[in-house]
Amino acid sequence: MVLAFYVHLFAGISLLLNLGIIQRILSHRSQAKSKLTWLMLVAILSISFWIILTYLQFEVLSIDNNLIGHAYLDFFSNIVILIGLFCLVAFFNLLVSPRLDVKIISVIGGLSFIILGLKLSHIVLAKNNELDLVHQIKSLTDVFNLIIIIFVIYFGHTDLKLLLKEDLNAIQRKQVKSLYNALLIGLSGMIPIIGLTLIKFEFLSFAYIFITIALFMVINTYVTDPRVAFILPEKTSLVLVVSVHGVYKYSKRFSESEEEDDDTILISGALNAIMTLMSEFYKSPSTPELIKFQNQLILLLWEKDYFIAAFSERDSLFIRNAMEKTVSLINNTYQENIKEIMFQSKVLDLDPIIKDSFYFVYH
Repeated sequence: MVLAFYVHLFAGISLLLNLGIIQRILSHRSQAKSKLTWLMLVAILSISFWIILTYLQFEVLSIDNNLIGHAYLDFFSNIVILIGLFCLVAFFNLLVSPRLDVKIISVIGGLSFIILGLKLSHIVLAKNNELDLVHQIKSLTDVFNLIIIIFVIYFGHTDLKLLLKEDLNAIQRKQVKSLYNALLIGLSGMIPIIGLTLIKFEFLSFAYIFITIALFMVINTYVTDPRVAFILPEKTSLVLVVSVHGVYKYSKRFSESEEEDDDTILISGALNAIMTLMSEFYKSPSTPELIKFQNQLILLLWEKDYFIAAFSERDSLFIRNAMEKTVSLINNTYQENIKEIMFQSKVLDLDPIIKDSFYFVYH
């Protein structure tokens, strides 16, 4: 009876908190197009749906009352929690990487297929009324669910530790630590809870609170000040726009030291010379996306009549998105005259465009 009371209490509190979190996300419309915002929204919706499905498994479709119904609910509830966990680990990874790590996709994807395979076996056994085997499959599935949570903690821990190694100011460090604590509270707290469900399934309701609080901490940290996602891109030092003919069109330095324009003109010419040399060597137009030298990277984005180069210490999703937005704004601004404008020697005034697309670099 005591556990049943907590099931109702925690389910109700968690769903109310989730509605508050969703409202908080949607209230920040300026971030609506951000991939990270959508990942968090999908994560919180998945967790909410998971709470509803597992809540039904406690009473209405419990394993004792409806074996087959319980099996189907167990299958779908595991799908939605896996989606939520994947979105969460993707969020942490995309804070430090321009693309989702293949290792994360492989490990989380592989374990998810094993879990879903076991859940399908659970449905088949339930239809055959094999109650003992159903309990064994459920226990085995819980073991794999524990393994996948441990991997999510490991991947998230690795990415956040990478951020903490950066030269952060006090506000940024506090934000990253808040994300780190959320990871530990939400997911580490679920490990003993899932272990307890092997004794009594109702203990799973305690996970409602842990994971909801964790998501609230993550989302509140992000939407309150989204600059937490732009820590690494702040290492960007220079953005160049160069025509395909090698004509210097624009440059913007973000570093403290101001160099002469002649230097950026020389850099533009050198980049174009490298592309020409590579094209001659490979006997076809060469448009690399990345050039690396020492501890610096040059991120490149190519258009028909020009290319953009961003000098940074790391490849970053946010810099790539900013470069794509810059291209879109340039094309919309100059439209059908773009070819003629890029051929001319006149330097363009792109400061408003760069300030719009690279807003996270400005202090």
